[in-house]
Amino acid sequence: MNGRRGIAAVEFALVTPVLLVLLVAGADIGFRIWARGALVDAVAQGAMYAFLTGPTVTASAVSSFVEQAAGVPGVSASASGPSSGCAVPGSTTLAAANSSGACADGTKPGIFLTITASATAFSLDTGIWTEPGLSVSDQAMVRLQ
Repeated sequence: MNGRRGIAAVEFALVTPVLLVLLVAGADIGFRIWARGALVDAVAQGAMYAFLTGPTVTASAVSSFVEQAAGVPGVSASASGPSSGCAVPGSTTLAAANSSGACADGTKPGIFLTITASATAFSLDTGIWTEPGLSVSDQAMVRLQ
């Protein structure tokens, strides 16, 4: 009987580190997913705030709003604009209007604000699997007028 108890203790000693590694990795992935989601949500809220405020919104007000809305420690947000131009589909850059005062797709140029935010995700990992303090970021462009 005592021999079986000894085997169980050895098996426990061998399995426990593997289970702890899996637990820490799962928690770490969860923290990173949460941080990314919170940051994306904050940028979306900042874009809505800028849209509802309109062309009179300031870049510093939007940056502060995004940083407060994130709920993630260490968020750094910046906004550029408002600036006039034509939106480039699938990008957060602006193009100049053509000589007739229209955009390449025939629409009227608008006033845009670009919002960028980043944060260092909390991590239990100290560099074993990934680089410690992996950064998450998001960017959006909103038409104000």
